Amino acid sequence: CAKPNTTTMDLPPLNMARTTLTSWFTTPAVGDSVFAFRADSMGAGGDSWTAHRITAVTQDPSYCAGSPYTDAVLDLGKARWRLTVSPAIADSVKVGAAIRFERPTKYSLTVGATGNYYLGRSEMIGGVWSTPTAIAGPFNPPASNVGSMLFTMYDSTGSVVPTGGNANSISRIDLLIRAQGASTSGGSVGLSNATDSIAFRIALRNRQ
Repeated sequence: CAKPNTTTMDLPPLNMARTTLTSWFTTPAVGDSVFAFRADSMGAGGDSWTAHRITAVTQDPSYCAGSPYTDAVLDLGKARWRLTVSPAIADSVKVGAAIRFERPTKYSLTVGATGNYYLGRSEMIGGVWSTPTAIAGPFNPPASNVGSMLFTMYDSTGSVVPTGGNANSISRIDLLIRAQGASTSGGSVGLSNATDSIAFRIALRNRQ
């Protein structure tokens, strides 16, 4: 809703009275990245997104004063956000431009209190990885014959990108996870642990 200078951008309140222009899963923090849409031409072919690192985050109801994106009466007194970023914001990033946030996220197998393996998720916040939070599982132990979680990276030609390969060439990520339940099944044929698997194929968008 405002661009005070070449290194700061202001955002409308989260709880605007007439519409919603700002939303996020978690509040942006120092170290996160923000991608700003820049209109470098009159046509879509010249438009692009530029990456910036957030170096400071503040909030104050005085930001975006007189902005046409907020209601001067109904949104009065509501906190607005100011992001200080690096490198400098290009002139082609106009007030009203769309922005997107990104935070490094790491997935790994973690051992729970019961000794079972779970898929853990941690975030890079302020330069430090958070404690992994279990988000799925339990899965088979990684040393088992059938494995538990497998990531496979591919380039645009469908060739596998090996571990330590060129990360910039990755255009697709396949994820296969296998789990084993605590109950048994099999009926008259015989009892066995219930197992299941699921596969994801993830194509990367706007890859450059």
